[in-house]
Parts: sequence; C-alpha cells; structure tokens
Amino acid sequence: MNQGAKKPITTVVLSGGAPTSPLMAGFLYAVLEKEKHFIEFHTSGAGALMALLSISPKKGDPLEALRKWVESAIADEVYAQLPVNFKLFRKPGPFAPLFQKLAERFKVPLQDPASFRKPKDIGALLAEPGTPNPMKDLLADWLATDDGGGANAMAGQDAVDRGRDRLRTLWNSERNDDVFEALRSKKDPIKRFRDNWLMSWLETDEQRRVYNDIVDLWFAAITPTTLNYRSKGLAAPLPFLDDIVDFKNLEANLKKLGENAHLYVNAYNMTKDAQRPQKFPRPRRCNHCQQNISLEDPMEIFTAEARGEPFTSGKIDVRHIRAAFSMPFIYPPTVIDGKSYSEGADQEPINFRILRQRPEQYQNQKVVLLDALGALEDCMVRPPRDLWDAYVISIMTPVVGLANMSYEDFQGDCGPYGKNLIDLERIDWKIPPEAQPFVMDWSYSNLSTLFRVGYERGIEFVDKNWP
Repeated sequence: MNQGAKKPITTVVLSGGAPTSPLMAGFLYAVLEKEKHFIEFHTSGAGALMALLSISPKKGDPLEALRKWVESAIADEVYAQLPVNFKLFRKPGPFAPLFQKLAERFKVPLQDPASFRKPKDIGALLAEPGTPNPMKDLLADWLATDDGGGANAMAGQDAVDRGRDRLRTLWNSERNDDVFEALRSKKDPIKRFRDNWLMSWLETDEQRRVYNDIVDLWFAAITPTTLNYRSKGLAAPLPFLDDIVDFKNLEANLKKLGENAHLYVNAYNMTKDAQRPQKFPRPRRCNHCQQNISLEDPMEIFTAEARGEPFTSGKIDVRHIRAAFSMPFIYPPTVIDGKSYSEGADQEPINFRILRQRPEQYQNQKVVLLDALGALEDCMVRPPRDLWDAYVISIMTPVVGLANMSYEDFQGDCGPYGKNLIDLERIDWKIPPEAQPFVMDWSYSNLSTLFRVGYERGIEFVDKNWP
C-alpha cells in the first residue's frame, strides 16, 4: 500500500461512558450523514447502545435516532434543581411502564426534536397520531357504536337517563369497525385541543422541553415502586430499550452494511467468576503482552452474528444489552440462562478482545477508537463542583483509569496486536474549555454540546481519512 494512500476504514471501537455518549452519537451521525458507514462495532456499555441506534433503530431512521438521544437529557432549568436523570434511571416495579405511558399523554411535541434537520411544521406535529391510550379507544368505541333509536330516542330524557341508555347501547349493540378504526387513526379531540392550548403559550422548544420534563418528573415522583432494602439495584434496567432499538431486525440491518458486519458487546459473567476454582486464579497479564486469555476468564463477548469465535456467547437480544449495562448498585444483575451478568465496561471499558485475537484481520486498515472515558480524563478526574459532582466523579475515576490502561496496553509494542500491526486512531474530542467541568452532567445544554463536538470531529475525520 502506498504511504500516501488512505487506508480502508471498516471497524470502530466504542467505549463505555453513558453521560458522555452523545460524543459517540454525534460522530456516528456525521459518518452516516456523509453516506459512509462502519461494518464492525466493538463496544462496551453505552457504546453498544450508540452502535445499535446507528444500525437498527426502532423507527428505521438512524440519523434521527442518534440525534434524539440528546432528548434523553433533562432541561437545564429542571436539572439545576434536581441533578438526576429521572428519564433514563426509572423506578423499578410493574407500575413504572403504566405511569410512563400516562406521562407521554400529557406532553407536547417539540417543533424540531432532531436538530440539523429542516424544522417540522408545528401544525403537522399536532395532527400526528398521539400515543395510543385506552380512553381514546373507549371514546372511539362509543362513537362507532349504533345508538339504536338515534338522537330522537333520547329527546326529553335527562342527562343521567341518556348516559345510562348510551352505556346500555354500547354494551348490547354491534360497533362499526370501519368507523372505529378511522377514529382510532386520528388524534383524539381532547388531547388535540389541550395541545393547541399549550402551544399558544409554550412558544419555543426550550419552554416545551421544560414543561415536558416537569411532566416526567411529576409522574416519576408519584410512581409506586418495589424498591426496598433487599433490592439489587436502584433503577429498572433500561426499560426504554425496546422502544428505541429494533432487535427483531438487527441481523437483517447488519447484513445491509456488509456480509461481514458484526456487533460485539462485552459483559462480565459474575456467576462464572464466583464459581472459578482456586486452581484457576484471576488471570494476571503484563500491561504490554496480554496474549494469553484464560478460558476461565469471566468476561464474555456477545455478538449479533455468531461466527464460532472464542468468547462469543451467542446472538444479541434485549437481555444482552441490559447485561452490558448492569452496573452494580445502579442496575441489578441481568440473568441469562441462569447466569448473572454485570456491566463489562466496569472491567474493560474499551472492548479490544476480538482485535487482540485476530490482529492479522485488521492489518493495513484504520481502526477508529471513540473513547468517551480515558480520552476525557482531564475533564472527568478533577476537583468536584459540589457533593453530587463528587459522587459522580467517584464512580467514573476508576473506569477512566481502566480505559487509559486498556488503550496503553493495546498500543504496546511487545504484543502481536500492537501499533506496528493495527493502525488505531483515537479521536481527540477537543472539548471546549467552558464545557469541560460539566461533561458528566445530564443537562440538555451539556448533551447538546457533546453531540455537536462529536459531530464536528466526525466530519473532520471523514473528510481527512475516508477513501
């Protein structure tokens, strides 16, 4: 290969780091916008979700799915008073999904929830069908059922009698299914009236975002929960995952990228770790060698398309992604086939496993590393602003250290997978100085800034490196 020629780019490595994940989302957005794509995704933690949004989003539009990830943030006015992401970290228990659906009914649409796109007409948004709800179905059923004698039959009756007769008619009569489906396909009139009224005084997306987040906070506060002293985690494990990722068509969407497209996700098998015999101690490896990975190693790699490789544990579904996010204390362990898993990013924030096993496969190509942890060490390991910031830093500091150690190990010269064989480019995010103290905040301003920074780095990378 000529020294000046651009190397082929097919592989991306996405680290863990949920609060800083918009960096990865923005980078992937830029790549897709430039009509380029990766075919291999090596992921840990939040990186797995960003990869899934770019491969197989629920509504089939990766660009919109990646941009909407910013909407998982909390409006600045609300976050300043309560610095917790109650939209992502939800109460455990059977009541949370119901209350979340109720909250959706009271929200108003944003004019342009996906920036970088042409703003939608707000009137068109209000005309779109809303979230399905049983009250709308009941109203449609009522209106689609023949009233028997018609309006004249109720003349002269008081309101109680009319209501009783209407209910009796609804109980006994046959409904017109065509009318019923036609009514259900439209936005119900009560919500439409309320939305238009709210839009008359919520003039900007910023105001609507604050209103929607207050609705979410209110419903989150009144949601009953099963959380107790014996619970194994504070929050329900990614209850929104099925709503944003299409797992049913994941493999089909991967195949659209290329015949060799794969998604790798790491998770830590806690059951295997606890059952490891004493004669198989925890593997200890040289920082620059790490060639011999013990078969007793509890780290496992899930893949969307198993190829029979070592440490590959089957196809990916919603359980495997929840396993990859099962951070102790925050999320309970995920049980798959009787085995308990915790977040792989806690042990290996950057998933280099497959690259280490098959370095020759990636020779003479450029591998892109989107490290949203170690590359941000100066922003994440620093004096805290307040008590809550100190708590977040205490969680992230060891993970940042592991990420840097993993990167340095991979770049070591004495192993067969070092920098002499694989051309690994770690993206320099170049976070603006004014944003650096806030990179772990879940505020809307921070996530928007991180997405924009990731987008800018993505555009730069594609223009400079992509053949």
